[in-house]
Amino acid sequence: MNNDQLRTVEEAKIRKFLENNQLGPDEEAAGRDLLELYQTYNPDIVSIERLKKNTGELLCLKITVHARSHYVEAADEKKPKECDSMWVTVSVPKGYPAKPLSAHYSIDHRLASANVFKSGIACIDRFVPYKSTLPVVVDKLVNDMIHNTHYNILDSPANLDLLSWHKKQKPTIDPRMLYRRRSALPPVRKGRALPHGRG
Repeated sequence: MNNDQLRTVEEAKIRKFLENNQLGPDEEAAGRDLLELYQTYNPDIVSIERLKKNTGELLCLKITVHARSHYVEAADEKKPKECDSMWVTVSVPKGYPAKPLSAHYSIDHRLASANVFKSGIACIDRFVPYKSTLPVVVDKLVNDMIHNTHYNILDSPANLDLLSWHKKQKPTIDPRMLYRRRSALPPVRKGRALPHGRG
């Protein structure tokens, strides 16, 4: 099976689970938003893998963008290395979407970005209950991984050491390639993006 066929099988499993189970509102919201992720992203570029849940989680996801990116290994590193793909782990807590998501990169393979704390925690927009949803957060993360400047939070950077390098970056692929339909791009975000917490 190709990536698109595998994604279709996964979508069918989620739909069946949503239809055949008595779910709480947080479980239903997480399931529907996961289904939206599968329907949104090009499976040849963005892979979505469900990981084993930790205590207090509804979902734990590994989101990988199979495109050129840059990473750092050490906290004080200022010269990022190139890589062929980048991944982030996203945690969806019980109580979602009233409670905030969290996202983090591996400490020794962090996305080279002013939007990633040295601890590996991804800086996402200020949390707004029921609006800072899984699709919104993942959209920012996948675009960050290709250095799409429309998704940057640079007025309050998480990592000042990489700010100068980050400002010079251009998207490593056409952002439309992230999505299932190349002609469809999400609307441009308006207003000032504010960081979610201070890792």
